[in-house]
Amino acid sequence: LSKGRLVISISDNGKGVSKEDKHRIFQKYYRVLDGDLHKVKGYGLGLSYVKRVIEKHRGKVLIDSEENKGTEITVIIPIVK
Repeated sequence: LSKGRLVISISDNGKGVSKEDKHRIFQKYYRVLDGDLHKVKGYGLGLSYVKRVIEKHRGKVLIDSEENKGTEITVIIPIVK
C-alpha cells in the first residue's frame, strides 16, 4: 500500500522482453516468439486480460524489461474507501 493505492510487482531473471515486443505484449493473442511458433505455449490472452481488468478498476499495468536480464510487471490499483 502506497499513497492510496495497491502496488504489486512480479519479477523474474529470465530472458527478458525485447523493446519491440514490450509495445505488443498486452495485445490480445500476441505471443512472444522464441524460434518455432508451435513450441510457444499459451494463447496470448493472459496479459491482455490482466491489463483490461486492471484498467476497468482505474489502475494500470507497467512492464520494465531488459533482454537477458529479466522482466518486472507492476500492477497499480487505486484504493477506494
